[in-house]
Amino acid sequence: LQCRTNASATVLIPATTKRPPSAKCHPQQVELLFSAPVRQEGAPEAIRLTPALGKERAAWEEVSAASRLRRAHKKGTTYALALPDLRWGETYRLQVAARQLKDEFGRLLAEPIDVPFLTDHMPPELILRSEMAVLEQQVETHLPLEIVNVESVQVRYEALTTRGRSTDQEHTIPLQPDIDTAYLIPLPVRDLIPGASGAIQGTIAATPVLERDEPQWFFAQVTPFHLHIKLGYANTLVWVTAFDTGLPVPGVQVRLTREQLKPLTDTPAVLAEAVTNAEGLALLVGSSSLDPRLRLLNRWGEPGKQHVFVRLQKGDAMAIVPLV
Repeated sequence: LQCRTNASATVLIPATTKRPPSAKCHPQQVELLFSAPVRQEGAPEAIRLTPALGKERAAWEEVSAASRLRRAHKKGTTYALALPDLRWGETYRLQVAARQLKDEFGRLLAEPIDVPFLTDHMPPELILRSEMAVLEQQVETHLPLEIVNVESVQVRYEALTTRGRSTDQEHTIPLQPDIDTAYLIPLPVRDLIPGASGAIQGTIAATPVLERDEPQWFFAQVTPFHLHIKLGYANTLVWVTAFDTGLPVPGVQVRLTREQLKPLTDTPAVLAEAVTNAEGLALLVGSSSLDPRLRLLNRWGEPGKQHVFVRLQKGDAMAIVPLV
């Protein structure tokens, strides 16, 4: 039997073994090696796994049944018969009785197979599907994190509100994970921002350390404003409405700024500003004045680089939107 570990190391186990090796197999990368090609047909009946496959038995249909007699045989060549996907964190025993399995020439297996082996647990994983998120202020929505076999999540961040910027903040989320079960937890953006409305940027890491060492960057904001922007050569039209009612919001201070998302700043360079009228509209300068050579407007992708943004503020409510 041959398999690969979670770290992609190859493990070979003799056909008759009394004790499983200490190395654990990735349950989706386990196969039997033969000196002659063996087709998938008849394998589900001949191969006995303990514990039994159960519902996974239908997975045999995903194993290739194609013939491998189209290529010339070379001395020492082995032929793999892949097993269906198995369960994580399990102790298996694979048995094949003598004369119960045929190769592609119709010859029966001469000796029995009896192999115990272990499958590993799922590698720790933390997935952030949206690295940039907007949460409505009046609706209790959250930024979800997908978690597998993680003991805790560490958040390093800075927050920005209309009252200023707080830097070098840290927050730890302790977890009691169900082993080998993926589930969602909320990143508590609303609790980390010191106000009802504001923005936050930072990194997320996990314990144990993930295969990718780099923490994941994120940006999120909580705002009551829904913003439409039409950037033109001569002018920029901004329309601000409320998320909860859909109605125009008058009296919103609108600024075109030059800044970046990493780090946040409470004193960006202001390029133009206006205030929305009764219809929620504000008219500002266009790209000919903002960025005539499009050095900032045509550049996006790295949060640490300067760009042109639209900033909104009314009372304690705010929003930040990059022009891309």
